[in-house]
Amino acid sequence: LKHMNFIKNRKTAYATFLEMLMSAYKMVNRLKEQGHDELYAKAEFEKLKELIEIRSEFQRSGFFYPEVAMYMARPDKILNAFYVRHDRFRTRIDDQEHNLSGYVAYVNYF
Repeated sequence: LKHMNFIKNRKTAYATFLEMLMSAYKMVNRLKEQGHDELYAKAEFEKLKELIEIRSEFQRSGFFYPEVAMYMARPDKILNAFYVRHDRFRTRIDDQEHNLSGYVAYVNYF
């Protein structure tokens, strides 16, 4: 629960947060499917789903929409990419992978 509050209150778009939350979602679902009701109850599934929705929306603040990319030196190179605002609008391949992985899992499970 402490970690969920940390993630919920984070004001920057971390590429791994949504990916990690979706892994937790799959794991908690598996607990229920396998009949581990006591562990499932401790997992606070509804709060997890709410947090996933919050982070999936917030992650978009780290995406180079045309309206943001046009202010950069080479908008053609960064359009439709993810960036890390707190690190000088950094754009790296691993950030793309983590963000895409999180969103693909989100689309598949929500």
